[in-house]
Amino acid sequence: MTPMIAEHDGRRKHNSRSTRRSDRLRRSKQFQLDARACFSESDQETSERTEQMERLAVVGRSFTGLAHESRNALQRGQANLELLSLELQQQPELLKLAIRAQQALAEVHHLFGEVRDFSAPLHLEIQESDLADQWSQVWNELEISHPDKLIQFNESVRSADTLCDIDEFAMRQVFRNIFENAISACPNPGQIDVNCRDTELNLQPAIEISVRDNGPGLSTEQIDKIFDPFFTSKRAGTGLGMAIAKGIVAAHGGCVTARNAFDSGAEIVLCIPRTTHAVSVDF
Repeated sequence: MTPMIAEHDGRRKHNSRSTRRSDRLRRSKQFQLDARACFSESDQETSERTEQMERLAVVGRSFTGLAHESRNALQRGQANLELLSLELQQQPELLKLAIRAQQALAEVHHLFGEVRDFSAPLHLEIQESDLADQWSQVWNELEISHPDKLIQFNESVRSADTLCDIDEFAMRQVFRNIFENAISACPNPGQIDVNCRDTELNLQPAIEISVRDNGPGLSTEQIDKIFDPFFTSKRAGTGLGMAIAKGIVAAHGGCVTARNAFDSGAEIVLCIPRTTHAVSVDF
């Protein structure tokens, strides 16, 4: 080998080693940057979680005193308005005002109930029950309380039965919160479809129930945050209804998701195990 060729090969090997060192250094720096980003994101999530828990603790403490002081006042107001309504039967215009005042107090009472349910410990009384009976009972009640909305309610059950181990009262609350959202989203007239089928959850028999409306559907932000406490797109409301629903379903060992329906509207999908071992959850 001539000196020129040897010198050329030496430079090529040196350049090759330098390139490999540069690549390793670059990859090391990139790894450090990625790691920092990862740790930063984790710290941010932890901070947000801590902040949320502190907010919830403040809400719980504040509400305990507020509910005690306000419940009696609300009940007195409702009672007096009912008596006033009886006196105004022959004065339709004034009667309308009294009825509106009653509705306003009822809405305040409902908001108090949402915050109370969210801040109180969840204790389930599990028994075998028919899920279809629960959502039917809730719908019959809501249909009466929303006379201004004409909603076509469709049910489709494609399972052998709809028996599950559930807390009936808690599960009715889940359906009530979901139906209320669907009613608000529907045009007038509107349509709500409930579909039920057999499925599995964690390799165990379960029932899937989907509730679909024909409203405008959900934005990306709504899909991401619909089950977050205090998130709401409504002008009035606590933003706790869907968070409560998620907590109750989770306490039954189930899960709930939100998505847009294939054709139009929003769809909330529940998956409830047929056999429930109640678990402790944090809203």
